[in-house]
Amino acid sequence: MLAYWIARRYILSRRTLQFISVITMLSLAGISVGVASIICVSAIFNGFHHFYEEMMTATDPHIRIRSANTKHIADTDRIRGLCGGLQGVQSMTGVLSGRIAVSFNGAVTIGEIHGIENVSSPAYSGIASSILIGAFELGDSSALPGIVIGTPMANSLHIGGIGDTVTLTSAAGIGRALQQATTPDGVQCVVRGIYALASNDNSNRVIYSTMPTACTLLETENGVRTSIDIRLADYKNAADAAAILQTRLPESVTVETWYDLHKEIYTTMLFERKMSFVVLSIIVLVAVFNIFALLTMTVVKKKADIAVLQAAGAPVNLIRNIFIIEGTLIGVAGSIIGSALGLGLCFMQQKFEFITLGAQAFLVHALPVHIAWWDVGAIVALSIVLSFAATLYPSHKATTVTITNALRSE
Repeated sequence: MLAYWIARRYILSRRTLQFISVITMLSLAGISVGVASIICVSAIFNGFHHFYEEMMTATDPHIRIRSANTKHIADTDRIRGLCGGLQGVQSMTGVLSGRIAVSFNGAVTIGEIHGIENVSSPAYSGIASSILIGAFELGDSSALPGIVIGTPMANSLHIGGIGDTVTLTSAAGIGRALQQATTPDGVQCVVRGIYALASNDNSNRVIYSTMPTACTLLETENGVRTSIDIRLADYKNAADAAAILQTRLPESVTVETWYDLHKEIYTTMLFERKMSFVVLSIIVLVAVFNIFALLTMTVVKKKADIAVLQAAGAPVNLIRNIFIIEGTLIGVAGSIIGSALGLGLCFMQQKFEFITLGAQAFLVHALPVHIAWWDVGAIVALSIVLSFAATLYPSHKATTVTITNALRSE
């Protein structure tokens, strides 16, 4: 308690050591700004990461099972049976997919067809809610089968709207036509709906059709599937569920989570987040160096006071603790002020959205912010630990002061 009282007097003293007081304020300000900056940047990266997760998991399967060695899954019914009883499963649906060419009025583009078993399955609720024109209906209400396509494909083909007829051609059909020098045979389909996803990746190039239409186009049997897609009640449980399935399923199939499907993007985002944390930590390191310089100069200037304490019988630990507590107090105060400032700015952005983004250039209209309390705790803890580490050498130096030399120099 005595060490704390003396350390507090050193920090708050205004009568002497004006230059050291300035360094104290600079150290406090530096730690506060550094901690606030790291919290804000971390919350922004978490916001984009959280936004992208929700965007992807709204349409992608949480778990995808596919063959490890071949294009199609062998014995689909057996794989389904082995997946039965998995906790938290909302839907389990087989998918037949393949690359195709899509043509309309002379315009041609490349896409991927997904033949689905059940249009009303929860697995496709995200697509159904993203329909701009028409509806998520794939039934053969006319002489031609129905399909649902994305807006990028509709724009590139200059499709006018619902009811337009497009021609789908598989890669195998194009290969045969090239060998025989004939026009490739395709399957004509009617556009029933046009959807728009927030992402700009290949998920907008997917064409949804019924399973019989996909089987006919890709020239496969009706029971063949390229993957089995599973959606869970909570996508965050995908890793645990995938680990359980890995123990149940044979080695001929692989189990991928929603994270694995976009691993490159998530890895890049994680790398950027770590690098920003390292760069911004330099601000805290500079402020911590100020604490080191502050305590070192205090030891030099206060040699007489240290000598008086030693002459009065103060133990070595008391003198050491004075300087440790002084530096740590600056670190704790700066961390508290910085975290309050950073969290305040984040909460203001969440509530008022005063930093907006261009609606045409970005997928979100305002800068997304998501506060992860574990990150905040780690940032504050790092700041305090570094501040404590900066006190070790000066505090040790204070214990080496000798009474006679200190009093003689005065």
